[in-house]
Amino acid sequence: MASSVLILFFKSALGDYVVLAVLGVLLVMSVLSWALFFYKLIQLSSVAKRERSFYVLIESGAPFKSIFAKRLSREDVPFDVFLKLLLEESAVSTSAVDSAALVARTSLERGLGVIASITSTAPFVGLFGTVWGIMKAFHLIGLKGEASLAVVAPGISEALVNTALGLFVAIPAVFFYNYLSRRVDAIIDRFRAYGNLFVERYGRRDEKKSAF
Repeated sequence: MASSVLILFFKSALGDYVVLAVLGVLLVMSVLSWALFFYKLIQLSSVAKRERSFYVLIESGAPFKSIFAKRLSREDVPFDVFLKLLLEESAVSTSAVDSAALVARTSLERGLGVIASITSTAPFVGLFGTVWGIMKAFHLIGLKGEASLAVVAPGISEALVNTALGLFVAIPAVFFYNYLSRRVDAIIDRFRAYGNLFVERYGRRDEKKSAF
């Protein structure tokens, strides 16, 4: 039953530019949300791996110079940003930890706004397609001059497919957004913990100066 409804829906969609536009928008949203999810997943895994390399050095009590030597110019890695900020400060302080967390979070959350927009917009795009389909169904009823189940049911079922497709796009996007947001929070929270530990261990101004 469901497959026959889908076949009928796509056949009717080929002759309706509005439905085709709705399908196109939903397809773009779906591809974009999946692409962003995998891109951010790779990025966050890379950031977490790089952060762990700093944390191992801190836990082992490595010299400040050894830790600083690992610095790269990556704005999405909190510890890289933190070490860069230390070049501009006269001493190691918690203010650099807070600033680095803000800079890195901005970079790590880039793209999440698009996924969030998809989660809230896709159901409404599907709903628009449903409303349009119901309007067509009632128009057909008016042309035939009867409102039997055989006349109404096919048009209504076709219209509801749009809502189903909108939800099909939005539901995974909700999961993507929540999962990625938790990963970003975990990275930033862990950085703050180790950043404060770094300040406690390497906060002496003379030790910082000896690294250069």
